[in-house]
Amino acid sequence: MTGGGQVPAGPASPRRLADDLLLVLLSPQTGRPVVDGQRLAPGLAGAVLLELALAGRIEVRHEGRWRGDRLTVLDGPALGDPLLDDAVEVLRGRPGVLARSAVQRLARASVVRTVKQRLVDAGDAALTPGGFLRFSRHDPRAEAHDPLVAQLRAALRAGDVASLPQRSVALISLLHGLRVVGKAVPDTGLPGRELRARAKELSEGEWAGAAVLAAVRAAQAASSAAVAAAAAGGAAAS
Repeated sequence: MTGGGQVPAGPASPRRLADDLLLVLLSPQTGRPVVDGQRLAPGLAGAVLLELALAGRIEVRHEGRWRGDRLTVLDGPALGDPLLDDAVEVLRGRPGVLARSAVQRLARASVVRTVKQRLVDAGDAALTPGGFLRFSRHDPRAEAHDPLVAQLRAALRAGDVASLPQRSVALISLLHGLRVVGKAVPDTGLPGRELRARAKELSEGEWAGAAVLAAVRAAQAASSAAVAAAAAGGAAAS
């Protein structure tokens, strides 16, 4: 994730939350994400911040409902992934940054282009001439996309959040913030209202530490702000 136009090579390490989020958001039919660009950038940035929190590299100070959360990146060894190490550099030196501002800073750092390229480098997708992604010839829907969606579907149907994989709950929390749980994870068998309530319950549950939940709140707040901005722009244009 860089601001100078260079796209780093894809990682040899396992997929990160941002990679999984984009993979789940891609429509197998069109190659386009099921969210607009205004929401995609903060969504992926939120996934990066959430990954840093899961890695124990974020310290959070909650300042109440109205003032929100402030985050500080903790010193430590390189994480061995350009996406995460670049994110640390973007946020380093800004102790006590507002969580939502942290997401916005990461969203401005070419995060969409970087994560797209990571999927291409990993062989999970290919770029079309129009710049959209499509699944590669070996059909990674069977290797990556479909099993991942199936995991999230099972998590949404499960009864006990404590038994769920932490990363599945993290992805559902990000999808809930983007308001696309039903589009990204179809065929759950749950009515729309019940599905949204379940996703909200999971995203607000006590499944992780304070820093992780602060990152979730930041990602959801940034996504909601993008939705509101898009709605205001559409109203002004009409």
